[in-house]
Amino acid sequence: MKFLLAVERSAHSDKAVAEAGRLASAAGAEVVVAHQRNDTAADLGSTVPLPAGAEQAQSLVDSAVALVAAGVRSARGRVLRGLQGEEAQAILKVAREEADMIVVGPRGIGRLAGLLVGSVTNRSVQISDRPVLVVL
Repeated sequence: MKFLLAVERSAHSDKAVAEAGRLASAAGAEVVVAHQRNDTAADLGSTVPLPAGAEQAQSLVDSAVALVAAGVRSARGRVLRGLQGEEAQAILKVAREEADMIVVGPRGIGRLAGLLVGSVTNRSVQISDRPVLVVL
């Protein structure tokens, strides 16, 4: 079995990392950790990387990989780059290529705010052709 663990910088994401590690360890599964980096250069369509944003995104992914690596068959990370608002589509694209299940935490902005501004987690659940585990 292969899990896609979508991460960001939040307490809910930290809980998702811990749960994905626990589940993957119990199942002897593989884990792919992914984070979509949104920055001004990507929003403008530039292909020039912004080092600070790239370093922060890679650090986030590397930390999550290190946390889930114990006891799993394999763990690796991917930093995705794309436009803001397209995070769910990016997560699902990776899941279709590399995973049987998606593990994600809600952003933590609250139910009402999530409905008003949209939520990557909500959108992922709505459009996914894979099971999505939302860790609260």
